[in-house]
Amino acid sequence: MPEQTFVSPQKNNGHSHDSPLTRTRETTSSLVRAFIALTRADAALALTIPALSGAIMAWWEVDALNAATLIFTLLGVFVGNLATNLLWEYFDYRRSLTMDHHPMVTDLPPHSNYVLMRGGRIDPALARNLGLLFAMIGLACSLLVTLLTSWPILFFSGLSFALAILYAAPPIRYGYQGWGLGKLGVFFAFGFLPALGAYYAQAESLTMTPVWGSLSMGFLAVLVVFNYNLLHYRRDWLIRKRTIPVMAGLKRGVDISAFLVTLAYGAVLLAVSLTYLPLWSLLALGGLPVALGGYSRIWRNDREEINCLQLYKTTVTAVIVTGILFSLALWLDKAL
Repeated sequence: MPEQTFVSPQKNNGHSHDSPLTRTRETTSSLVRAFIALTRADAALALTIPALSGAIMAWWEVDALNAATLIFTLLGVFVGNLATNLLWEYFDYRRSLTMDHHPMVTDLPPHSNYVLMRGGRIDPALARNLGLLFAMIGLACSLLVTLLTSWPILFFSGLSFALAILYAAPPIRYGYQGWGLGKLGVFFAFGFLPALGAYYAQAESLTMTPVWGSLSMGFLAVLVVFNYNLLHYRRDWLIRKRTIPVMAGLKRGVDISAFLVTLAYGAVLLAVSLTYLPLWSLLALGGLPVALGGYSRIWRNDREEINCLQLYKTTVTAVIVTGILFSLALWLDKAL
């Protein structure tokens, strides 16, 4: 009787025989990864932390927490951040088409929607339309929160959205003008105003606690956007986008980034000192070692984009960790 050869059902001469269910899972996983890359969903999540912190401060200080309001507030901020990420890259792409010398895709780090559009892998109209769709969903959430609370929510969400879009939208494009105007807008659009707005959505009033407590959130938001600019400083230079890394240079830009870390976590100490925030709030400083970890690995090889990519990813993680620890601190103060 001839010897039989048994072949694994997963592999046969190097060819995969996956089941339809496995192929469906792989396709779904690929779509999720593509969506995260296209919208920078991780950064959008990190920039939702200020709104979460503002709502938690309201719950801690005035014992006010409306679940429906919280859900629509966080959803509106998150989806609005997705819209901003898409539209900023689209506006950068449109600006590059007017330049005398177009940046080559091969010369740029492949970590942005901009590169996908320039390389023909993503239809620019798709990125624009998806961004507009998310923007409308975000605005609808803000209107729902307004109906659940009161009209001042429109001030916080409307001003935040306007500052976010006008950062890169023509004809103003204040984020392109230099002198730190873009980072000042980011401070208010993604950190300070969302935190205050989320607090007001729960408490329907304001005290000095969220004002001082939101300073750290503003600096953390600036840090996320600043380190993304570090990653793409060459592209920004080519399209004449005068960000701070472009004007100061990459190495000085890293120094400024480290200084922003000091401001962000120093603001936590300031808020605890000047308000009634409990000492438990200092748990938020647990995000500091995570943030500093990105700088400890920088310049260890000659590929600058790898260094800056790791720094950017570490920053996103640090902001999320800081927000979780801050929320946990206020919960512990309530529970103990």
